[in-house]
Amino acid sequence: MTQQYKVAFNSVYSSSPLYTGGQVSVSKDQQYIFLQCGTDLNIVRIATNDLVCKISVNDRILGHCVREDTKQVAISTQNSLVHLIDISDMSNPIETKNWKAHNSVSISLAYDPSGTFLATGSVDRTIRVWDLRKHFITHNFTGHTSVVTKIQFYPKTKKQFLLISTSEDYTIKFWDLKTKSCLATIDNHVNSVTNWTFSKNNKFMFAGGRDRVVSKIQIVPTIELIETIPVYDVISTIMVYNKNKILVAGENGVMSVWSTKYHEKEKQSIVKTTIIEEIDNEKSAKEDDDDDDDKEEEEEEEEEEEEKGGNEGSLKGQNVTNGFLLASTNEILLITENLDIALFDFKTLKFKRALVGFNDEIGDVKFISKELYGLVSNCEHLRLCYYQGKQKGETITLSGHKSIILSMAVNVNDNLIATAGKDREIRVWNIADLQRPFCQAILIGHSEEISALSFVNAVPKKNEKKTQLLISGSNDKTIKIWSVTKGQPLITFKAHEKEINQITVAPNKKIFASASRDKTIKLWNVKDGSLIETYRGHRRGVWDVAFSPIDKVFASCSGDQTIKVWSLESNQCIRTLEGHMAAVLRVKFISNGTQIVSTGADSLIKVWNLKSGDCAITIDAKNERVWGIDVSLDENYLISAGSDSNVMIWEDRSEIVKDKMEKNRQQKILKETEYNNYVREKDYLKALKLAFSLDYSLNIFNLIQEICQSSHQNPDLLPQIITRLNEKEIKKCLEYITDWNTNSKRAQISHTLLKNIFLRWTPNQLSQINGIGKIVQSILPYSERHYKRVEKLYQKSFLIEHILSSVKVTNIENVKFQNKPENNERKRKKNDNESFNKSPQNVNKKKRKNINSEKKNLKKKKKKMNKKKKN
Repeated sequence: MTQQYKVAFNSVYSSSPLYTGGQVSVSKDQQYIFLQCGTDLNIVRIATNDLVCKISVNDRILGHCVREDTKQVAISTQNSLVHLIDISDMSNPIETKNWKAHNSVSISLAYDPSGTFLATGSVDRTIRVWDLRKHFITHNFTGHTSVVTKIQFYPKTKKQFLLISTSEDYTIKFWDLKTKSCLATIDNHVNSVTNWTFSKNNKFMFAGGRDRVVSKIQIVPTIELIETIPVYDVISTIMVYNKNKILVAGENGVMSVWSTKYHEKEKQSIVKTTIIEEIDNEKSAKEDDDDDDDKEEEEEEEEEEEEKGGNEGSLKGQNVTNGFLLASTNEILLITENLDIALFDFKTLKFKRALVGFNDEIGDVKFISKELYGLVSNCEHLRLCYYQGKQKGETITLSGHKSIILSMAVNVNDNLIATAGKDREIRVWNIADLQRPFCQAILIGHSEEISALSFVNAVPKKNEKKTQLLISGSNDKTIKIWSVTKGQPLITFKAHEKEINQITVAPNKKIFASASRDKTIKLWNVKDGSLIETYRGHRRGVWDVAFSPIDKVFASCSGDQTIKVWSLESNQCIRTLEGHMAAVLRVKFISNGTQIVSTGADSLIKVWNLKSGDCAITIDAKNERVWGIDVSLDENYLISAGSDSNVMIWEDRSEIVKDKMEKNRQQKILKETEYNNYVREKDYLKALKLAFSLDYSLNIFNLIQEICQSSHQNPDLLPQIITRLNEKEIKKCLEYITDWNTNSKRAQISHTLLKNIFLRWTPNQLSQINGIGKIVQSILPYSERHYKRVEKLYQKSFLIEHILSSVKVTNIENVKFQNKPENNERKRKKNDNESFNKSPQNVNKKKRKNINSEKKNLKKKKKKMNKKKKN
């Protein structure tokens, strides 16, 4: 059975950045969250984590707000414009209006409850209110002495119509829209006010900020400061938790519930969207032997820790930048400093799930299971992301590294993931239980950052314990072979002269290859770390190396833009693949070792046929540099990720494409047979219609030519056919004419067809054809050229007639001259003289005369030469 090549891949999943920082909003019905991402505003459905709408405004977004009916959104941009976007149909957002609201940029926006007014707060310290129906300014409030950071309309009542604002001058101002004046100013804060919320009856307002206090402000019947509650934490978000209780979260990464009555902390929880639990080797080895009593003791300890404030582990919680209460689902939504969107249970304050807003530059990506992939990016976290199933979009984040992770390796059989990076540590994560993954081992030994990892999934022999081996390569130029169970290196040796980029274990688990920036690939023995062979040939550093699962060959890719295939038997390069326009970063074998997939810094994924060396598929991965690629176990999917934070999953559609190609080929054969039958039967109309479907330009030209030749017997044949063609077929005729018209040999047929089209189709009918203007413009230049050429030929034809007529006159005069008697006598004498001169005697005399004259001339020349010599 021959191996089927892969011929097509289609994108089935894409994970692009959702949130890169800035303002966040939640719709009134709490179904959607609005996230700023550079020049885009992303709308995500909270329940399913799906991106339902992306609004682009072609400039950096500074602020936004959502109307209460979730049908319109206002966006302020860096060019000082405010854009109104209609999102009643989220599949097709439409910008309805934009204008310059202030002399400087607007960073805070707010709709009134009715949605008819929009307030804008600017860097120029002013606040303006706009009537959106009549499109004019209604209020212009001045009073703040610094940048206006937040504005909000007070929930509308019959008595009061208020606008609340805060500024970098540390004050909160209440503006009456009826009297167009400032009713009150609260100035008890000594630092910026970041957020506020209202009580359920809207009589009180709770405001908190960077000065670690919460102000309780009465609004009805009069505006006044009631009390100040110290919370000992910089506040980023505040919300009403229960009666006489508020929940605050901020920079210390702690959610805490405070009593507004007794000014006491009643409950707190560490804000963690990452799993930071660390278990040392001894505990992990004994974990399976724990009995039920130990589990009960652990649960009791956890409950005690939660009462004290949660299990903080070895790290602090993540700083919170914003938050919202989702009353409909009893959840708290928080935005963390890592740009994660995290959901917590409202009652227990426990973490439930998270959505990653921004992955930064992704260094590597691997398939973990049929629903899960793992990635390492420009941060100290390992992220496990669900790409399908019920948990699609959710993320498990494993933390523990102290610096950026550079490499990762996956052992699917043992449910292990190894990560290493700039902190010179290797962490081995056990993900057998995704609800509670943990760090199984920490391996320390390298003196510089670790850039390459690979598991050795060795199968143990009989009566031998299974040993988990891990190979690591570092910028200290050494390779270490580790025992994961013991947590110690078994072998350490210097491998290369420069940094090691990649380590790959062969399918037989006995040898492994290392790729380095010293332009070499080295082959090593797993058992004792001895060097087997060194391969040289690349002109720049080698980025990756991969073994064939079938043949005794391996492939390497380099910064010299090439992929080289090496033989393990002859130790020679047997093929070089060229096609990437930049450094080739990753290489993998697919299709049972008959094809190679590669990625590069040119943002392309290429699939190569190993036997011929041809590039079978080129995919634009839409990444600036594709640093990571992996193949699923069944080889039906590819996953790629790169420097622009995008993750793409590609599905193999080769069988579908091949089936379509086969069906098209069979249909083509049937149509060609049918076409030939019509031509043979001289059913030109059906033959022409069928030729249009086959899109055979040459066949159509030959058919039109045959019709034109037949028109000598039947002049109405071509006009009759033209009248029975539809609009699409006439357009195709005109497109073919533009092609034929470029060749003078086909100009006559093309203009004959064009003439009949213009005679049978009216200008109104032709004007309705889509793109007729471009078609006519492309026909005209060549037609004018042909016209000039024919006109010149026509003019030259008159010259030929003139020459022919003049030749006829000369012949007549000659005939007349020959018929005269006196001329005949002269002719006879002339012939006699010619015959006398041609006699042998006369010829010899002439020759002698010529010879004598030549001799005389030679003598004269010699005399002249002698005179010159004497002189």
